[in-house]
Amino acid sequence: MIEVLALIVAMAAGDADQRIAGPAIACGAAFSIQLQKGEALEWRDTRMDFLVYRFRQGDKVTVIYEGNAPQPGGIVHNTGRDAPSKVVVHGSKEVAARLRFDGSERSKCPTKTPKW
Repeated sequence: MIEVLALIVAMAAGDADQRIAGPAIACGAAFSIQLQKGEALEWRDTRMDFLVYRFRQGDKVTVIYEGNAPQPGGIVHNTGRDAPSKVVVHGSKEVAARLRFDGSERSKCPTKTPKW
């Protein structure tokens, strides 16, 4: 649990290895989101069994967790997959409502998509 919290703090502070800026479709391992101009999805692959993303809208940041054992709180989406089984949005209900999990949207995902 401490590792998850440390990663969330690092992501909120600005450390990221990968970044997709809008307008574009950005994808996690189990979700997609249509980015508008001025928005970006950033993440760091820690080679652990979860990923933490930072969704930027100007100076606003929403944290998105993708894995099987989320921290309490946030808006939880069950993916219907074995792994990652949950996507949890910490921060913005609007961002949570924009996430897509269906095949038609996910088929548009770029190759720069995190893998499980």
